[in-house]
Amino acid sequence: MQLFKRSICGFSILLVLAVIVSGCAFDQIHSKADHADFSLQQGDLANHGLAFITPSTVTGQEEDKQTLAFTFAKTMRERRPDIRIVTLPETLSAINKADITESYKLLYVDYRDTGVFKRDLLKKVGQVTGTRFLAQLKLSNFTQSSITGIRWWSAGSGHFVKMIHNSIEYGMMQAYAEGFALLKGREDFNLDLGAITEMWRHGSVVRSWLLDLTADFLAGTQQLENVIPVVADTGEERWTALEAIEQGVPAPVMSLALMMRYASQGSDEYSAKLLAKMRQGFGGHALGQPQ
Repeated sequence: MQLFKRSICGFSILLVLAVIVSGCAFDQIHSKADHADFSLQQGDLANHGLAFITPSTVTGQEEDKQTLAFTFAKTMRERRPDIRIVTLPETLSAINKADITESYKLLYVDYRDTGVFKRDLLKKVGQVTGTRFLAQLKLSNFTQSSITGIRWWSAGSGHFVKMIHNSIEYGMMQAYAEGFALLKGREDFNLDLGAITEMWRHGSVVRSWLLDLTADFLAGTQQLENVIPVVADTGEERWTALEAIEQGVPAPVMSLALMMRYASQGSDEYSAKLLAKMRQGFGGHALGQPQ
């Protein structure tokens, strides 16, 4: 592992590169330069590719850091077309398709506990992205306030604002998901969801970074046949629902978005079974068959 500075697109940024080499003698890849140094040679990145990763995507937190990583990778791709760049959303999509999400989480759990990246887990990510190099922006001193200048005035207020932010995000994501599901449902229109998403990204009132991410993966495949329809929740949104109850403030969109995540996790299975049996009881309707 080596820390080095690269000047790209008129600014310098520190990258932590983890090399995945099948013949490497190390069982673990360290995050400190004094543990295992390496030097990039001319053409290494162009020949072997570079995929971006970030620990914030494991927890769903720190969207500001995810945004910066995504923007940096896209800018680097535009300015250095000779290098095959795998952006953060593309990395996560490859990880999801290969069904190694838990391994990816474990990669950062181990790093948090030990300060090292395990070589076998890095290799898995490298294999599914088809790259030899993984890059993580060094953002230890980066905070949202460093850009906006915002400071919170009382203890806990920053966490409260973040909690509400995440719940708004849940509502936006759910609205996008429902809208695109309705578009996809009209197969007789032969709609190109990727083209629609790309159109909405430019000048539409619904444009957002979430839409940018959606456009990225819909440009590749619109069927999402390899994606397991289970959506996790981080727990903070539960606090928002409880806060709404405590304040007596209606928050149906954010609350129902959270309920939909529970439904995707199988939390509604027993209630659905009860509904089917009740319907059979009062109307003699046949029970549905598992898909």
